[in-house]
Amino acid sequence: MSVAEKRPVSSKLLSRINEIQKYTDPNFMEDDTLLAQSKIEIILA
Repeated sequence: MSVAEKRPVSSKLLSRINEIQKYTDPNFMEDDTLLAQSKIEIILA
């Protein structure tokens, strides 16, 4: 656990930055999206 993670404000900020990075990652897809996509592929197969 880093020093920043021990402080509540810093911890919240780090988690928000991680969330933002997750959504700006072009390879990131929600599990629901992947699940829906695989269901569609099975139906169309």
